Amino acid sequence: LASTDFSDEPFEAAEGRAEEEPQDWDPANNTPLWALHLVQTQCRAQFPADTLDGVEEFDERLLGIDENGALNEVLLEKLMGLITDGSLSAKVKAGLLRAFTIFINQHKKRLETAAMRKAQIQMAGLGATNMVVHLVQDPDPEVFCATIQFATSLFWGGNSVVQDSLFKHLESDETQSFVRTFSEKIQHSLTSLRNWKSELAFVTNTAPEIGEQLHREMLLAKTDVIESKNVLRLLQLLCEGHHLKLQDYLREQPTANPVNVVTEIIRFLKEVISGGLEESIFSIAIQTFHTLTELCQGPCPENQAALVARNVTSDINEVLESAFPQRDDTLVFELRCAATLTLLSLLEGCNEQVRPKLIVQTINFGAVQAILDWIWIAVEGPIASGGYLPEDQQALLGMAFNLFILMSHLRTFSDDQNLLSAIEGCLGYGYLQSRLGVVEIARGAASEKVYFPIPQNCQYLTDDLKNEILFHIDRSSASAKVTSFQAKAVEVGSKMEFDRRLTEWLQEGVLPAVHALWPRLAPRCRYWIHHR
Repeated sequence: LASTDFSDEPFEAAEGRAEEEPQDWDPANNTPLWALHLVQTQCRAQFPADTLDGVEEFDERLLGIDENGALNEVLLEKLMGLITDGSLSAKVKAGLLRAFTIFINQHKKRLETAAMRKAQIQMAGLGATNMVVHLVQDPDPEVFCATIQFATSLFWGGNSVVQDSLFKHLESDETQSFVRTFSEKIQHSLTSLRNWKSELAFVTNTAPEIGEQLHREMLLAKTDVIESKNVLRLLQLLCEGHHLKLQDYLREQPTANPVNVVTEIIRFLKEVISGGLEESIFSIAIQTFHTLTELCQGPCPENQAALVARNVTSDINEVLESAFPQRDDTLVFELRCAATLTLLSLLEGCNEQVRPKLIVQTINFGAVQAILDWIWIAVEGPIASGGYLPEDQQALLGMAFNLFILMSHLRTFSDDQNLLSAIEGCLGYGYLQSRLGVVEIARGAASEKVYFPIPQNCQYLTDDLKNEILFHIDRSSASAKVTSFQAKAVEVGSKMEFDRRLTEWLQEGVLPAVHALWPRLAPRCRYWIHHR
């Protein structure tokens, strides 16, 4: 099996004689691993011409962690120990890591969130997080890439149990080798990015006949830059779900020589953005913004301060006001969405004046208004007709709300005329303002306003449904009130969702038929659909 090959060379059996045993193996000392080799050999015999199609079945049925739990735990723990102690070759490590990745990803493919979470926790309990900390330092590129892929699956979804397991291990690591490795990887990607930009500019400006050596160097530099996306994605997952301890740890460790990964990511972002974005690295810029957002959300005040101190708001402004000619519109939209979320994360939990005023001074609100107007022109028709917005237009409207929420939040800290003009002068102001909700939440001794778009389903919240919540809640005790409210909220939400789906069906299925058969009745039918 290609993805779980446990030797440096493929096993090739000559007809009439047994397969040669790989030199790395000692059946007496590595019984579980040797058993894997035997199973693999049998699979090769059964599927000689189609072994790749047997990979997932092999991993899932014979190595799956949900069946034969005790035996599999012994096997997995043994394999992780063999990987960590350095007794296996690079190809063996990479093959096993790919198999471990499939253990978890089989649930992700089936959207089995609970099963995936269970698999992550079980593997972390067997030493997977310790193994990841050890293997990210492996000098072999194939092992490093396989480790990043496995770790991405292990931390997928922001599993707090796995995150806690990692942090507990990092606390006892006085060398800080884990964060130091990521810092060095980002620094290396930064250097590769600069080299690639320089060589690309040279080729563009002089248009020489590119020599083979220069061509190889450009490809290598670009590959290093693209691979940085996977590292940044993993760093995002380490903090996902607002894991404050890991957010802080990536910035500063309790040692005499701490490593600031947050600062390295900011430096990398600035280099990615500077000098215009090549379309091939748009996805890297998007991922960098996602990672910085996750480092700040929660909020994490120290990371927020680090981004503001290094003027990340200026980089965000460049993204918002740049035209990006001859670039894919979808990529430009995704980049602006990611940059806007990073800007919003800087305001989370903010109760002081300096940070919002700095943002107001930096952001070009004329450019923000132009984006809002462009979005409104695209979605106004379906909104005005009460029609259903397709997925791409829903994404546009979500972006519009994020920008409108950003400006509304800043408005509470500043009366800047450019800001006020952008808010009240945008084409969709009336609609966006009517759909803008706000609540106040307590953070310690201070309160904070939190803005959000009122869900579309709420237009189906009738007086009768409101009364169900107001007058049918069990108020016999504080705990009973909370439980009863949650149950009623779910019930009312389901009824609103049913009404929304019914309205869409009537509008998209019944109304066209009425219009075709009885055109004069169509306006009355449309009115009844929306006011029934």
